[in-house]
Amino acid sequence: MSDSSQNIQPPRDLTARSVDRTDGDRTLHGIQLDWTVGENGGADWPPPADWNGADSPYPHDYEVWLNGDNKETFRLDWGSEAGEWKSSCTHWVGLDPEPGVKYSVKIRARLKDDMWSAFTDEVSVSTDEVSVSMDGSR
Repeated sequence: MSDSSQNIQPPRDLTARSVDRTDGDRTLHGIQLDWTVGENGGADWPPPADWNGADSPYPHDYEVWLNGDNKETFRLDWGSEAGEWKSSCTHWVGLDPEPGVKYSVKIRARLKDDMWSAFTDEVSVSTDEVSVSMDGSR
């Protein structure tokens, strides 16, 4: 285990927005989550100072909580190529297509020794406020 993974950083500065994806002729509704971990806020360039060629102190395992309930647990893995740091602080959560639903969202990460970090501050998002489709259309 590397020195970086011993000092895993919890997520912070969570944002959430309602985003649709398309799969053929189907529209999938969901929430796009973005956050900061370590010095990584997902910027295109330059890489974060703590990236270290993918040997960074970023968590891999997360929980997403919606309206006080654990919606899902997921794992993020990334490579060492340029730009891969962006995938270490973003996730899309699929939802039912019911419009007008408001969600309170928070996440937390698994730290070393299988302990969970504190939750991020809770943010709110409504499925009435779809910002953009993942295929680029509004």
